[in-house]
Amino acid sequence: DAVTCVAASAELDLVASGGADGAVLLHTLRAGRHLRTILPSNATSSSNSGNGGVGGPHGGGRAVGGSGDGGASSMHGTGTSGTPSWVSLVEAITARVLVYCSDQLTLSSHGINALGHAPALAWAHTTERLHALVVTRDGRFLVTGGEKGAVVVRCTHNLSPWARYDGPGPAITALWVTPEECLIAGMADGRLAVWAPVVAGA
Repeated sequence: DAVTCVAASAELDLVASGGADGAVLLHTLRAGRHLRTILPSNATSSSNSGNGGVGGPHGGGRAVGGSGDGGASSMHGTGTSGTPSWVSLVEAITARVLVYCSDQLTLSSHGINALGHAPALAWAHTTERLHALVVTRDGRFLVTGGEKGAVVVRCTHNLSPWARYDGPGPAITALWVTPEECLIAGMADGRLAVWAPVVAGA
């Protein structure tokens, strides 16, 4: 199946790839060996953390090669039912995989070493379609922006909202957090908005 999003971490020696079949596969970065399969779409079957879990070699044939920078993530613009559209490997605190499924408007967090059909570590419904997601450098916060024009900061360990910043205009289409912890958001009408600081002192 087609790969819809990918993330890599040199520190964890991992590549996470989301596919059109709804699964997120974990491979070793250096050797390309398949480790496990996460099914984030199952997280929606529970009112709390869900049943997102891991399995055997389902979809394990996806090829992995080359190398990448630690903590990278990518987003695919569209998705079918249960398709991950963004994935990120969080290296700080407890290593985990964050997954966003745009068609279901869901965020889920999964342990990289989960065994069997372990439940998701955390799950949240975003109430809007997200267009931009970025994890802060320390791995403590996930910053998102979407069609309602607001920026939401969530704690990565439980995906609970930590802060909300209403934007001055239309949908947020791009986000970046600077080393000084300033937040820069690009909007659908071509303007930029800046908040400073966002997570300083948290």
